[in-house]
Amino acid sequence: MLQKKAFEALQNFFRESIHEHRATLDPDHPRDLYDAYLIEQKNAQETGIDVDLWSEENLIILSSDIFSATCKRTRLDRTKMVGSTMVR
Repeated sequence: MLQKKAFEALQNFFRESIHEHRATLDPDHPRDLYDAYLIEQKNAQETGIDVDLWSEENLIILSSDIFSATCKRTRLDRTKMVGSTMVR
């Protein structure tokens, strides 16, 4: 149950961040991945090409994947650091 609540909280955080980015988006000056994605999403909507590919849900999934990979990488780095300290 705790994992589900944490996952939902993380998804809500990403969703809020996406909405903030959408509200302040300047297509001529993308700031980060969210801006670039939202620009492509708008292009897809205007052309009718790959509209489903550029959904908000897919951006949330992408954000979750990047966050998860970063956490795993950090955990591996810490394990290596602790392991190498113990070997010395």
